[in-house]
Amino acid sequence: MNESETGCCPRFDPAPWEEQFIEWEGKPFVRDTVRCLFHIPLNFGGVMARNMERIEAAGAYGKNYVVLLAEV
Repeated sequence: MNESETGCCPRFDPAPWEEQFIEWEGKPFVRDTVRCLFHIPLNFGGVMARNMERIEAAGAYGKNYVVLLAEV
């Protein structure tokens, strides 16, 4: 996959997710918040670093993972 313009995460490819059912029951899950100003995330990098440390400390890091973001 090609990286995004930010150089951070791979571009999202929806093809593997189409027609798929994801079972969340019993799967580790991290919830956190990112501060935004005018819809621009201000501390995303720090939040992701903190959460990755938590995930690795719990031994829950996997090859494939999903990050969901909902702006409220």
